[in-house]
Amino acid sequence: MNSLQKHAELAEHPRQRLQERRGALLCDDPVLLEECFRLRYGYFVQERGWVPEDIAVPGLERDGYDEHCLHLGVWDDHGVAAYLRVLPFEPLVGFMLDRELSCVLSHEEREALPREGAVELSRLVVRPDVASGRDDGGVHPVEEVFKALYRASKERGFSRFYVVVEQGWLRPFAHRFGVPFRVLGTPHVFPDGTKTVAGVATLEEFEAGVRRHSQTKYAWYQEGG
Repeated sequence: MNSLQKHAELAEHPRQRLQERRGALLCDDPVLLEECFRLRYGYFVQERGWVPEDIAVPGLERDGYDEHCLHLGVWDDHGVAAYLRVLPFEPLVGFMLDRELSCVLSHEEREALPREGAVELSRLVVRPDVASGRDDGGVHPVEEVFKALYRASKERGFSRFYVVVEQGWLRPFAHRFGVPFRVLGTPHVFPDGTKTVAGVATLEEFEAGVRRHSQTKYAWYQEGG
């Protein structure tokens, strides 16, 4: 089946395609990506107002970085439960840290960032009904996203992760999920009052943090799927 036939099949049976998906995966077809962009829209455009609406495609939140990214999603019976965007460094593309989010670091701090093997993580979002965890006590969707990130990094040679997040996210990343990010620079307050901070973690720090948090969890990270 060629790519055009595949796209036509997905367009004809989008809901069936989504219902076949479970767990964390690389979102690698148009239907899956559209669901992710809708989840992004609900949070970043409607709830927070951080991103202007794409008038060309109402209801979807997209930008020019998306075509250069890996898109990681966690799926359950109700669709996409969590999403994370992974942007590998390319000199001609750069990071949001170099452009839209350059205000969180000084020029000297940005210039000093190691770029080889680095990725920038952004657009992390969780569906509201599972944001506090699953009713059945199962694995939190964010943890599934982090496992997908870990597996993709081992396969693709990613060795360093940069983030810009609300400052309050760093503590649960470390204490709830075992993923430690070191703070870069100083916190930055945006006009709407949101206090953000840049962070970094190497793959080795990621692994060590998960192992310290739980040996059982670390073993789960090593499992495929």
